[in-house]
Amino acid sequence: MNQTDAKGRVPAARVASRRASDLFALLATLAGLGLSIRMAWASDGVYHDDDLTHLQMARWAWQYPEYLLNDWGRPGFTLLYALPAQPGWLAARAFSGLLTALTAWLVYGVARGMGIRAACAAPALFWVAPMTFSLSYTTLTETALAFYLSAAMYLHLHGRPRWAAVLASLFCVTRQEALILLPIWALATWTRNSTRRGRWTIPVTWWLLLWAPVAHNLLNLLFVGSAPLANLLDAKPTAFYGHGTMLTMLERWLAAASPGLIALAAAGAPLTFRRRGGALWIGCGLAYLLTHVLIYRFGLFSSGGYARFLVPLAPILAVAAADALSAFLEPIRARWARARTGVGEAVARVADEFTPHNVSAIRGMLFRIAAAIAVLWVAAESERSPWLWWGTRTPLLLVVGASLVLAWLRLSRGRALALLACPALLILSSFGQTLAQSTPHVLQEDQLMVREATDWLRANGLSARPILSANAWVYQFLDLSQPPARLKTLQRLDRLPPGGLFIWDVRYCNQPPHDIPLTLIQGRNEFAEIWHGGRHTRDGIYCRVFERR
Repeated sequence: MNQTDAKGRVPAARVASRRASDLFALLATLAGLGLSIRMAWASDGVYHDDDLTHLQMARWAWQYPEYLLNDWGRPGFTLLYALPAQPGWLAARAFSGLLTALTAWLVYGVARGMGIRAACAAPALFWVAPMTFSLSYTTLTETALAFYLSAAMYLHLHGRPRWAAVLASLFCVTRQEALILLPIWALATWTRNSTRRGRWTIPVTWWLLLWAPVAHNLLNLLFVGSAPLANLLDAKPTAFYGHGTMLTMLERWLAAASPGLIALAAAGAPLTFRRRGGALWIGCGLAYLLTHVLIYRFGLFSSGGYARFLVPLAPILAVAAADALSAFLEPIRARWARARTGVGEAVARVADEFTPHNVSAIRGMLFRIAAAIAVLWVAAESERSPWLWWGTRTPLLLVVGASLVLAWLRLSRGRALALLACPALLILSSFGQTLAQSTPHVLQEDQLMVREATDWLRANGLSARPILSANAWVYQFLDLSQPPARLKTLQRLDRLPPGGLFIWDVRYCNQPPHDIPLTLIQGRNEFAEIWHGGRHTRDGIYCRVFERR
């Protein structure tokens, strides 16, 4: 709460501090947005081919509203992007940047609502998570989930629990594994309204938590004939994506969030947990991380175990890291506060000494930073981490280890500035990793070969014919739309009319759910190959065009 004087006025110094905090957070938010839009302008490709499929479903939803219910497309994403996807890639990329910037500002609101003194650092810490920035100029569901999570927490902290529940309900229709967050949110609602007067609101809030998945399943039953809930009940392992160990997703988290940010957040997480709303915030993060660890450990739900799946944890990491930074800055802040009140130099010097409470808190954070780095080291070694940046692990750990030792030895001498070396190095290492990983998304070799096929179709006046492909890039390059597929690609191939064209590609036709190997299509007399493209570096001839006779 705001401190006031005897007349109920907020002190001018506090108002100035609040304005400075708002300004710093706003500048960090806008700086990230500007860099994101610059990357969007320079991009013509994707981070992952799923980006394109999500964009197409959102764009085609106006023509085929059934895409709004498509479980693979994720309604929480499709509804959000249905309008900005219409002008095309650049508008959708820019919208992702705006959404990420809004999330950064909401993260600031969450940190401030929890009473974290260094809340203004939270937007910058959010942006320096490497994949948070990389996904801000493409179209993936993780960006949308991070926004919903931050907005719901902001509303929860600012006295709007029912509106928070409305947004929280969208978690599991944006990313299915986020269903695990709903029971945690329901428990937080119970504890928040445990008084007799507030208990009547609990059933209302719980219903609001369920409205999106209930509506999604009922509408699918009504218009599509199947319920997405069946997919959640079918958790059997699949061989296509394989599985990992209990450390695999931790190792991949290094690429998504960086070891520096994870270690700093680990230091601040217990502090955040004890704040108002902190148990819900940290609980959601732990539950989401553990869910992905277990899903990929056992190869469930056909999960690819991609690092990007952990991007929605970035808001939670940013808030916890800001809390740790606050604790490191507290001795310096206390000294400045005393100096401003006009006390003598001797008293100000005494204020720089660490109290027993500060010593205990800071030593606890140092232990947690060291433990987090050790766990991340083990995960990277056991998984033989392929990330290029991890080649700098030895100097990084030596520098961080030296700063920890220096900070520990200086605690008894009251040198607060020495402590800043530790969070500063962690933040700088995260920023460096973000710079190394963040490049424009450009078309790759396989996508360029698909474009070669579509260019040939246009040049020969064939692009107006009925066209079928398992590769979404064919429809993108030809600017075509297609209705939701209720039949498998092979069944649709059987229904292709004479004169229709089938664009076969190495990657997608050879994998589920399409399963159309080259020998199958070449063995059918009704199809004749009329063109093939150049040779892929790895896969030989990548694209072929077949005509139905």
